[in-house]
Amino acid sequence: MLLALEVQICSRRTAQNLRREVRVLIRRMWRENPTWGVPRIQAELHLLGYEIAESTVAKYRDRSRKPPSQTLKSFLRNHAGQIAAIDFFTVPTATFNVLYGFIVLLHDRRQVVHFNVTAHPTALWTAQQIIEAFPEETAPLFLLRDRDQIYGEHFSWSSCGNGHSRSRNSSALTVAESLC
Repeated sequence: MLLALEVQICSRRTAQNLRREVRVLIRRMWRENPTWGVPRIQAELHLLGYEIAESTVAKYRDRSRKPPSQTLKSFLRNHAGQIAAIDFFTVPTATFNVLYGFIVLLHDRRQVVHFNVTAHPTALWTAQQIIEAFPEETAPLFLLRDRDQIYGEHFSWSSCGNGHSRSRNSSALTVAESLC
């Protein structure tokens, strides 16, 4: 009976030491590799010989008190004055033709900046509408749009040194793209 009690106490201590060792290892891996998620840490522990469930890794990793970056809500609040959105919509006519409307909105005041209609929209026409909506230095920093094919090559953006973006095909475009 005494031997069984001694074995049980030793195994508890070993289990406690193992648990402490694993907890320290989980926290160390989490701090040194902030991009790793729970499954990756569990897989790395498995490679080291520890059979631990994902829930255990999630339980013992360090909790970050704040999100790693700003949330969408705080981003919109902080940059509302620098965000514009563009979109197309269709308008059926009485003669069963289809017209395409193009609208540009500023987010801070929910204001329509530009509006135009065409029967045959092209990428070049769309790029020209952006130039007309934001002449010279009035372009916003972020432009929200969908991934519609109408934008084509004239809406491919590359970053510039001043924080704005410029179209490769039109030197007058100075609007950055932010896809959501």
